[in-house]
Amino acid sequence: MGENLKLLIYSDLHIEFEDFTLTSIDYDVVILAGDIHIKNKGLEWAIENFPDKPVVYVLGNHPSTIFTNQ
Repeated sequence: MGENLKLLIYSDLHIEFEDFTLTSIDYDVVILAGDIHIKNKGLEWAIENFPDKPVVYVLGNHPSTIFTNQ
């Protein structure tokens, strides 16, 4: 068999209320499983913090819209 895939999974971070400090661990793929930040700020945070890793971004139950031109 091949190598094991290491997942880094976060959910319900709600960074709009409090900063979150990432841990320094080895991973292959990031899964952000809802309610990371409001609107497109969660995606911006993901791009900034995981520039060299694939990210699966799942919307949570709080963001009503993620992209807006307003």
